[in-house]
Amino acid sequence: MKTQFGTILVEIILFIVAGIAAYIFVSTAYNNLNGISNAAIANSKSLESQLNTYITLDSCAYNSSTNLLYFYVTNRGSVVLNQNLTLLFINGELINNTKIYIANSYTGTSAWGPYDTIAIVANISVTTNFYQVRIVASTGAYTQDTIYVNTTASTCTIE
Repeated sequence: MKTQFGTILVEIILFIVAGIAAYIFVSTAYNNLNGISNAAIANSKSLESQLNTYITLDSCAYNSSTNLLYFYVTNRGSVVLNQNLTLLFINGELINNTKIYIANSYTGTSAWGPYDTIAIVANISVTTNFYQVRIVASTGAYTQDTIYVNTTASTCTIE
């Protein structure tokens, strides 16, 4: 009788320990899945924002007397962008000395809305050559093109 009681007591203790272990396992798994779910939602929102953002480099111009290089970029997506957070890279190098303004506004606001065009003006010294240009919008979406600058003719063309 004593051994049966001892066996029952051990089984009860093992059952309680197994229950606690199962609770810890399920709780940890739930927290991990919840974290993964939150990360997936954040990633989805970021991707959605980028997919709703589509910008194009429409034209460029160069003024050899002032060393000003102009880029005209249109927001062709459905998201209003912050033109002041737009970045310009030429041959992989961030160009910091830029001025950005709304060149053509369909929305009539000071924000870079859908189908509005901004002008990015860079005061840089260039030679007659091909340049790789990347313009990155505030959402992370970008446009990338090769341009040709002819300093003698004071022209810039998108290749």
